[in-house]
Amino acid sequence: MISVYYARLVTRELELLGVDLKQFWRQSPLNEEQLQRETYLENSEFQGFLSLALTISERPELGLLFGKYAEAFSNGFVGLAAISAPSLQDCLQTHVSYSRMFASSIHLELHTKQYNGQQYLCVQAYELEDLGDTRQTQLEVFMRTVQNSVQNILGRPVYDGHYRFATPPPSYIEKYREYFDSPCYFNESVTAFEIPAQLALVRPTAYNPELWQAALERCNQQSDKASSLGYSEYTQRVREILRCSGPPLLKETDLAKAMHMSRRTLNRKLAKEGFGFRMIQQQVQMELVTQYLCNSALSIDAIASVFGYQEPSNFRRAVRRYYGKTPMQIRTGVN
Repeated sequence: MISVYYARLVTRELELLGVDLKQFWRQSPLNEEQLQRETYLENSEFQGFLSLALTISERPELGLLFGKYAEAFSNGFVGLAAISAPSLQDCLQTHVSYSRMFASSIHLELHTKQYNGQQYLCVQAYELEDLGDTRQTQLEVFMRTVQNSVQNILGRPVYDGHYRFATPPPSYIEKYREYFDSPCYFNESVTAFEIPAQLALVRPTAYNPELWQAALERCNQQSDKASSLGYSEYTQRVREILRCSGPPLLKETDLAKAMHMSRRTLNRKLAKEGFGFRMIQQQVQMELVTQYLCNSALSIDAIASVFGYQEPSNFRRAVRRYYGKTPMQIRTGVN
């Protein structure tokens, strides 16, 4: 499913471009009434709708045009929780954690990562479905949505970030300079938006603790429904928060607090999805250990200290027990 909000943005842009909307609606898999009545659309319906819009407008850069108006804050209670969050990082975490409520074909994750010795806060997008001829457009709109939301909080553009596309450069690449404030890279392993990590603690001007709590409660109610249908909503959110917190990882009580629930409630929800906190924590920790071993210049003893090991020998044993390899073998790529 995908929020009808994006289809409304497309329709408005077509009108601004002077497209004959009567002709468009005659060919469209959707109709005007649906855009006014519905909250969500099926992914296949939206993809057909967007594909037709690209064809009939003859504007391959259509995603850049209507994407300039897209904001995460327009997505119901998720948007309300995001804009009233206490920090930019909390805003992005909220957007990522509940993103499947308004765009289920793209899975988002929030990470911290090192690049050329600097820490970045990184929103990554993984395509869960074949997006067909709308792929570039949908990824552009994802990037614009995140950029617009970040600018709304900071009150200014971010020039020292990165936009990474897991696609070749489009034929209209020169237009990217008009719509993206930081450098764009193509043919990357994953689509991602990266901003300097020091911006994470910036507080939104619309921060409202009561509103944030109330909106999160409504989001959690929707997550409960998704969990009851077999989706691992809470397991995924725990992974995302742990990944973003970075080493040393949050303890169980602190993470439950970050999710605005008791430790017992969190464990009950995770158990219902077939997982336990310690299992998830170990998985995420070892993912991060691998990143540090492969992407940082820190010594193995220093990495052990970063992850809270007082004795490097205990760190080496833990890595070997989990991966069947020593830290040095992982660092050097030895099988």
